[in-house]
Amino acid sequence: MVNFSERKKRFFEEIESKQEIFSILQDKFSSTPLKIKYDIEGNELYLSDFSQIELALTVTTTSTYKIGDDKIIICSALLDKYFEVEFEIKRELAPGQFRCLIHSARRATTGRSDIRFKVKPGDLYATNFKVSKHSIDLTMFKLPTSIKVVLDQFAAQNKAKFDFFEIGYFDKKDTLLNTMKKTGNSFYIENLGDTTTYVPVTDEFINYKEFMADEINEYITQNKERNFKSILIVPIVYITPNEQSIPFAYIKIMTKDRLLSIDDFLKIKEYSFKLIDRIRDANTQFIDKRQAILDISRGGARLKIDDPELKKYLLKAKGFIFDLVFKLQQPITIYGEIKFTGTDDNKNILLGLSFSGNTSRKNQMQHLYSVLKPMEINYKKKLIEQLKRK
Repeated sequence: MVNFSERKKRFFEEIESKQEIFSILQDKFSSTPLKIKYDIEGNELYLSDFSQIELALTVTTTSTYKIGDDKIIICSALLDKYFEVEFEIKRELAPGQFRCLIHSARRATTGRSDIRFKVKPGDLYATNFKVSKHSIDLTMFKLPTSIKVVLDQFAAQNKAKFDFFEIGYFDKKDTLLNTMKKTGNSFYIENLGDTTTYVPVTDEFINYKEFMADEINEYITQNKERNFKSILIVPIVYITPNEQSIPFAYIKIMTKDRLLSIDDFLKIKEYSFKLIDRIRDANTQFIDKRQAILDISRGGARLKIDDPELKKYLLKAKGFIFDLVFKLQQPITIYGEIKFTGTDDNKNILLGLSFSGNTSRKNQMQHLYSVLKPMEINYKKKLIEQLKRK
């Protein structure tokens, strides 16, 4: 029995009429099986003995199938879009065979329209997992200690290069920093003594007069009184594996003996990139264990995780980078976002993934499609042959 938790909901429209649901099932699935959702064995379910009066039917699957306490079986299939139906078990006719009523059904308003394939052991596996040890809190007030250590070390190494050097975290009460966090743009005043340099030189910089009209004079006066000539603040932007940009901290430098230039801005930007590389290295766990893939499509896959170390990290992760290895093929490096998690009777973790981001190897999705395309052609060919025999 699999216990599951869905993280990312599909957008569904409920089919209100049970008569309509019954008609869909009788028309589309009298001789075509449905997949039992979240079933680790990938079991299918066959429908028969339709009763128009009761809107009842018989469902048959493997004799070893275990029903849950709620006596509901959830099944799915692909029509023009994803289709999902729930059967309510009224009585057991034989092991794996039940007389059921329709409980509910729904269609996806969006979602995948690609074919999902079961995978035989040895034909495909997952390996070379790159998993974040910690999630960076988007509120930016609870950074993991390991990341704070990297930031502190980086600040200590660079403080001597400028009159003022600081790595700080965004404060919602500070208008300037809050604007920087929202926009990802930098702040730059070349010369505090020359108002003509207050205008942003490019759209990479904040036009602070738009956001700090009532505060800018006080802000500039305070820094001039401390004998600073130039100010430059650059956000540190963390790029997650699925390409989400998160400004979570900033580098601030100020000078007294010279004016900061665009060259200084480019140098600080480079510093921020190097810092992100350090953070990513410190925050990434690499695990090269082989794990089973139960099924796969162009849009995602279902994995069974039995490695204890992977279990520890993946249950907390939003997603991760890993390699898909097809038999006799080069590894395909890909990012998977976790859509649902589950556990089976042996305490293995089941993960439903959607492929939602590119790795640095940008041809990887094309490589995946090229491998799956012959499988799709073969599947459709068999389907046509089955229809001709009816």
